[in-house]
Amino acid sequence: MDASPNTGPILLPESPLPPTAPLSRSLPFWRRASALVLLAGYPLLLSVISNALDEAGLKAPKGATLLPTELAELWVSAAENLLVFGVWFASAAWLGRLDWKQLEADRRPKPSSVLWGLGWSIALRFALAALLMLVIGIFLITHGIKDLDADFVQKLRPKVENLVSPESLRSPWYLFTNLTLISFVLAGLREELWRAGMIAAGLNLLPVQWRRTKGQMALVVVSSIVFGLAHLPQGWGGVVMTGVLGLGLGSILVFHRSLWIAALAHGFFDASTFFFLWLLDSVGLLKDVLK
Repeated sequence: MDASPNTGPILLPESPLPPTAPLSRSLPFWRRASALVLLAGYPLLLSVISNALDEAGLKAPKGATLLPTELAELWVSAAENLLVFGVWFASAAWLGRLDWKQLEADRRPKPSSVLWGLGWSIALRFALAALLMLVIGIFLITHGIKDLDADFVQKLRPKVENLVSPESLRSPWYLFTNLTLISFVLAGLREELWRAGMIAAGLNLLPVQWRRTKGQMALVVVSSIVFGLAHLPQGWGGVVMTGVLGLGLGSILVFHRSLWIAALAHGFFDASTFFFLWLLDSVGLLKDVLK
């Protein structure tokens, strides 16, 4: 007679797992909804205000860089942006009672997190290049090569020169600041913390059965659309490309369940962009690319 105990069926958890912290379902609906609205409104409101000030002639004309061209002004601008975001995000986190576990930031980053971030940044770079080639390929099939001109390609690419002045990157300290503070803190950490907040606040509003992969990926799509529209100063090509980039970064956040890996991937991606701008400018090819 077989005396082995009956262990029953083995249940495998769905991947990715739901947030490790319980969602704030006990909060009033208005608080949970307000947290999501506040977070979604942050990048959109900044974009609207910036465009309104431009139209009123209170700022530099359209096409000017968003980052100051002087090193001291760059540091001041970064500090101001981080302060405004900190107050805004803290208010949303208080309303939605978001904690570090819900934001996937409760576990310390490991050395492997850096390798994952670097690897994903390279993968995202190739994915965006493939998307660009796909769009050009579809255009060639539908219109023919005779209609493909430089103006069409220029409309597709993000207007990075509207973000930073390539000439400013010739200063070693200015370049270093963009490769570190701007790429990994102002962009990487701040924007991925915002994305994690969007996903966590959105999950608080969803039914229980939507808290796993479906709900998280739906919120990744929503946050990516908002993220893309916030980059309108880089042109519609920039909106599409940053929206797709946001989709990739949000997927990294969900499937790795790590704010730090997503922030590092974002930081490496932006740092490589600044580096390539500097490299192209140093060999005299930048004008040909940006013309």
